[in-house]
This record gives sequence, structure tokens and C-alpha cells, in this order.
Amino acid sequence: MKKEKLSCILLSFLFLSTASQVFTTPTEIHRGFSVVPDPSISGSQILLADSSSDFSLSFLRLGSSHLALAVVHSPSGEPVWLANPERTARWSSQTTLSFNGDLVLSDAPSGVFWSSKTDGERLRLRSGNLQVLGPSSSVLWQSFDFPTDTLLVNQNFTANMTLRSPNGLYSMMVEHDYLSLFAEFERGTSQLYWKRTAMQTKAQIVDGLGPIYARVDPNGFLGLYQTEKALVDVLAFSTYYRAVNGTRRLQMESDGNLRAYYWNSGKWVLDFSAIQAPCGLPSECGPYGLCHPDAGCTCLDDRVKYGPGGCCPEFDDFCQKDKKKNQFQVVQRTDVDVKYKTLVASEKAVSAEECSRRCIQNCRCWAALYSNSSEMCYRVDFPVRTVVASVEVGKVAFFKVRRREKEVRVGVAGVWGFICGAAVLSGVAGLVAYGVWRWRRQRRSNGLLSEEGLEPGPYRDLKEREIGVELYNKK
Repeated sequence: MKKEKLSCILLSFLFLSTASQVFTTPTEIHRGFSVVPDPSISGSQILLADSSSDFSLSFLRLGSSHLALAVVHSPSGEPVWLANPERTARWSSQTTLSFNGDLVLSDAPSGVFWSSKTDGERLRLRSGNLQVLGPSSSVLWQSFDFPTDTLLVNQNFTANMTLRSPNGLYSMMVEHDYLSLFAEFERGTSQLYWKRTAMQTKAQIVDGLGPIYARVDPNGFLGLYQTEKALVDVLAFSTYYRAVNGTRRLQMESDGNLRAYYWNSGKWVLDFSAIQAPCGLPSECGPYGLCHPDAGCTCLDDRVKYGPGGCCPEFDDFCQKDKKKNQFQVVQRTDVDVKYKTLVASEKAVSAEECSRRCIQNCRCWAALYSNSSEMCYRVDFPVRTVVASVEVGKVAFFKVRRREKEVRVGVAGVWGFICGAAVLSGVAGLVAYGVWRWRRQRRSNGLLSEEGLEPGPYRDLKEREIGVELYNKK
């Protein structure tokens, strides 16, 4: 009995030891590595662990049949880097991640989805940074050089990088001396809608040292640097120089805002927002939407009711050659403002009418805002997104609004209805006029009317004539 019990204990220990070996996630991957998605896993399949256990390289399951190769914040399951944000692979046995010096995600029918294009010796994950290492642990490639929508602590963000929102509509970049946010209101073009100039602090940008770069500091700020020893600006978070034990991250989000968070007690805590008020966001109310602070959204065109999809389902191109599809009307408002008007094209104009005329004649212009005080005409050369309700006097805005096909048909029908109605009324009026003419003629023949109308004289005389005519007829 004791032998049987001892055998069970040994078997149990052997099973647990084997299971531990099978399910222990490696902290390094070497040449010859290959893995396919596990069909029994419904969430993330962990492939490589960070030594801190805060991050992992995983197959991130998307829906029931697709996956993304991602670096994931393990406690929250939030991806902080994607190998290829533009494409997803299939969760299939034909999809393979392999490492033979080059880390490759491929699919047997489709070919290579993504590759690190390296010739390294091993992989490791350090503080959320996936690295391909060569001889003497030299870094040949790292995910920190190819950010997607998130920056982590001590990750340098340089002028040749772009931080792009998950929906692909908004992006963050650094220019020579400022940090900028751009919106893709129209395919293929970007519009600057938020700007932070590094010289807003007392530091100076030194010519010849190159463009600035940004980095999230563990002390709770986004620093703008020209060199490691030249901190030229600080965007302080709420926890500026306050100790935070959890992970920090800065994210370009799908509403166009740039926000910072830190991980605390099982949740992400908001620590910074580049744009504070909702009405400052580039598309809070959608196409042709009007944002009222603390009062929600309406439409620029009062005839249109605001709904879940905004005011307009899609944009149009006012430069189309088809004139029928290029019909528009101008909506004029004096109670609105474009939040980032100083960042759009502008020119002097002698009057609001002149500003409006220029926009109407320019097919690339979607809207214009005129300021009486400065005599500046601000031109919106992209599809109109959210504008803000304003009580400031001395401004007038003009918006090109597409005439809807239904409205055009109603307008044509209305014109024809007016014409037909006028014809009917003319016919009725003609018949009435003819009847009056016949009546007047008959009365005149009976001597009751003169050429000028009723004979002059009192009502009694007229009555006596009618009686005399009646007696004459009886004879």
C-alpha cells in the first residue's frame, strides 16, 4: 500500500514536472524555432515572455479565424506593438512563425505576411521591446524602432517614425522643432490639427544638432530632446515626478487624441490628454457636425437632424467633372469656429463676401472662416469635420454642403408643380374673366351698365330701373 502511494506521488511529480516544462514560456528564442497557432486557444497564445513578466510576444486572436503577431501587456491583454497593422494572418495550421535568423510570419497559400529582415542569433523581449540579437548581443533589429500606436517608457520616437491610431485616421510625428498631430480627413492627404512647439520652454533649439525626438520618461512626462543632454520641452503628466509602480504608456487613439496611462490596481489610469475638451477633437461630432461644449452635437445645416452616424454619411469631391454630382449650396453661420483654424491655409480678404466668393470658386475649398478684426480668410481645403459653437462676435463661416439627390428631385418637382399650378390658375382666371365679360355685356345691352360700369345715381334709381325692365319683359 505504501509502495502504491509512493508510486502515485512519483507519477504525480513527474506529470507536474513535465507539464511545467511544456507550459513554461521561454525568455529567449533561438534559431530553428517554429510554431503554429493552437486551435484550442481562444485568446492569446504566448510565445515569448519578458523577464519582468509584464509583456509577452503572442499570437493575438482576432475574432474566430484571424490573428496578429503582437507584443502584449500581459496583465491587461492590451497590445502595445503589432508586427503588421495593415494585414492579419489566419488562425490556421498553415500559418507559421519561424526564426532562423530572420523572424518570419507566413501563410502557406499567401506567402510572407511580415519579416524582421535580419540575420540574427536569438530573440528576446525586454521591457516591451522585441529584439533580434546578433553576435555579442548586438541589437540588429528592435520593435521600438517601428512603433504602431503606443510608446513605452524609454522608447525614443524620432523624426522618421509615425505613431498611428488603430483606425489609421490620426497620427503623431515630430518635426524639426515641434510635436504634431495629423488627421487624414481625405485619403492621401494629412491636416495638422494639434501642435506643440519645443520652444514653449526656455530651452533653445540649436541649429546643426538635428531634429528633436520624444521619449516617455518613467518620472511621468513626455520629454522632447535634441540630444541626450538637451531636454528642450516637457509635457508633464498628472503623475509628474510621482512614483508609479506599474507600466506607463502613451497612445495615439482612434478619436484623434494623444493620451498617457499608467497601470495601477488592475486597470489603466488616465494620466495625460493632449486635447482636454471633447469639442477640441478633430471629429467628435463627425462630418458637418457642430459641437456644443457640455451640450452634445448638432448639425451645421439646421435642416439635418443629428444621429448616431453624424450629419452626413460620406464625403464628396467638389472637383468632380460631373456637374450634376457637383451641386452644392452654401450654409452661412456666425456662431461657429474652427478649433485649429490657425493651422489651416489663410490669406487676407477685404470682406466676408470676398472670402466666401474665393471658397465657392475653388473646388478644393470645403469651407471658409472670416474674421472681421484681422481681415483673415481661413480656408478649409479638406472635408469638414467637427466645428465648435462659438459666441465670439466678428466671425462668419461659410460651408459648402452637398445638395442631396433627393432634394434636387424635390426641387425640380416643385418647379414643375409651380408651373402646372400657375397654368391651372391662369385657366380659371380666364374663365372667370370671360364670365364677367359676358355678364357685363348682357347687362349693358339691357341698359343697366354704361361703358364705364354702373350708371351714376342713387341706389333707389337703380332699383326703379330694374323694376321697369322686369315689367317690360313681362309685356
